[in-house]
Order: sequence, then structure tokens, then C-alpha cells
Amino acid sequence: MSINPEHLKDFPMPDLALATGAHDGYIWVTAKAPMYGINGYVRIPDDELANHPWTKKDEYIFEPDDSDLYWSEVTYQSGNWFGFDTLHSFNYWSEEYIWAEDKKAFMETMTMLRDERSITMTPELVEHMAQGFAKQASEAYLHATAVGTHQI
Repeated sequence: MSINPEHLKDFPMPDLALATGAHDGYIWVTAKAPMYGINGYVRIPDDELANHPWTKKDEYIFEPDDSDLYWSEVTYQSGNWFGFDTLHSFNYWSEEYIWAEDKKAFMETMTMLRDERSITMTPELVEHMAQGFAKQASEAYLHATAVGTHQI
């Protein structure tokens, strides 16, 4: 995991960043979540923000079309940044990635929710997801501009 400081110029939580990269001008970041694990973020380029279909949503929590990634929905938006979290059903983080003060209670909850469908999350998996998230954001914009619509 590496960090390019240029990718964090307006990222809302630069002190929590763990890795950065880019796909077709869409910057992605992985960062520590507030209580557990790692979340992923993508920055919509300034020149595409006004016409990007994700900015046309009525709510900031939405499911992009054709999502084949584990997170399946956008749960964060601030300025140009959109993000997903990794504490959904079937996402399991081991104790080393729990930042909550009461690790024991948090791990008990995580264990209670874990079943055969659970995915054990890792920093590398979230980095892969963030890369896919950036690709999906880029493709959503290209599709919207190609067909002349701003819906996804």
C-alpha cells in the first residue's frame, strides 16, 4: 500500500489514508474507518462533477447499476468524494482492524453476524474494491455522456 500526497489534496480525512491510486483520472483512497476496518473512496474529477450521474441522486446512499463489488452501495458523499464502508452484512474484520474502544463488545457483534456467506476483509481486498469503485465511477460518467442521460 502506498500513498501519493497529491491524491489527498482535498480528501476529507487525510490523516486516516492508507493507500491511494487512480483510474482514468478518478482518484481512489482507502482509509481507516472510525470504529473498524477500512473504507474506500473515489474522487470525481472537477470537470466531470456537474454532469456525473452520481451527483444527480436524491439521496447519498444508493446502489450504482451493475455493481459486482462486495460493497454494492455508496454510503458517503462530501464534495467530489464518494465512498463505501465495509461493515455490511457478510463483511468480517479480524480484531487487529477494530479501532473501537470496546474491542470485545465489537468483536462479539461481528462474530454473532458471521456466517458461511461472510467475507473476511483485508486491506488488500478493500484496495481492490476501491480500484473497482474508481473504474465504476469513470464508466458511469462515460455511459451517461454517451447516451445523453444523467441517470444510472
